[in-house]
Amino acid sequence: MTRVVRFLSAAFVFLIVSGTAPQARAHAFNPALLELTEVEPGRLSVVWKRPTRGQQAPDLSVIVPGHCHTVGNTARTLDPESLVERWQIDCGMDGLAGYELGVEGPALERLEVVTLVTLDDGTTVRRALRAGDSTLVVGGEDEANLASSGYLALGVEHILLGLDHLLFVLGLTLLVRGRRRLLTTITAFTLGHSVTLCLVALGYLILPSRPVESLIALSILLLAVELAQRRQREHRMQSGPLETSLTETHPWFVAAGFGLVHGAGFAGALAEVGLPPDEIPVTLLIFNVGIELGQLFFVALVVGVLALLKRVAPSRHAAVQASLYLPIGGLAMFWIIDRTSDLWAQL
Repeated sequence: MTRVVRFLSAAFVFLIVSGTAPQARAHAFNPALLELTEVEPGRLSVVWKRPTRGQQAPDLSVIVPGHCHTVGNTARTLDPESLVERWQIDCGMDGLAGYELGVEGPALERLEVVTLVTLDDGTTVRRALRAGDSTLVVGGEDEANLASSGYLALGVEHILLGLDHLLFVLGLTLLVRGRRRLLTTITAFTLGHSVTLCLVALGYLILPSRPVESLIALSILLLAVELAQRRQREHRMQSGPLETSLTETHPWFVAAGFGLVHGAGFAGALAEVGLPPDEIPVTLLIFNVGIELGQLFFVALVVGVLALLKRVAPSRHAAVQASLYLPIGGLAMFWIIDRTSDLWAQL
């Protein structure tokens, strides 16, 4: 029994402090973009965009079929966010349909490549390439399948690797009492970030990424403060009903409001890919579904671990749940300082 309690307690500690590693980032979704468009039979224009964020472009290269060759020169554009290369390839009478296309390089271990192929016969291929799945056969599978496109998995990965978003969801899970109220609150958070996710990704709203990330960190800190204040109220309470804050009384309202901010963070990662406007709605839908699946999985995991811990060790359950505001607030403060210092450095 003691070992089970220690394991469950350690699971929560790992869940929180795993984000303190230097390589941990708030928005893990920062893919490259590979777009091929057939401009005439057998000839395709290529757009190859790799994220830089002020650093060297990741070591990745495009692999095309052997019968295809480069035509003309390669145009390069470098900005603080990305390196964009444009050229054309000629695949002759065989074309590209039915042949294998892909990417290779060590950077595949840490980022994905959003791939769009449009042929002159109307065939459209949407895929997300990654390590272990770095090639595709053009027109060789049903790209209408949401799961096969890879964007669903990208959405799941983005939420599960986005530590700041997970900490906010964790804070809501700890703060809201009752599974029905929790479900309502998480749904409100979903609706909130879906609104700004659509507005930003579709180009109706433009928000700079760093201020948004600072506000996300601030929202996590406010939840940590709420958790700390509730613990103090419970500790002081001798008799009578427990006083509640606005967040505890109307958690859905607060979750929806902060969801608007978090949605801008989600959308910023998607918008930076540079998807063509007509591709954004489909990609947005699949990506958002993936985010929701990952979020629901995380909430179920937290609720399940807490329920099991309460069953095997009620006293330890109370101690763990009451003290989690400390690492949540600590990481939020670290992110606030880090992100606002970056903002000052850019001024």
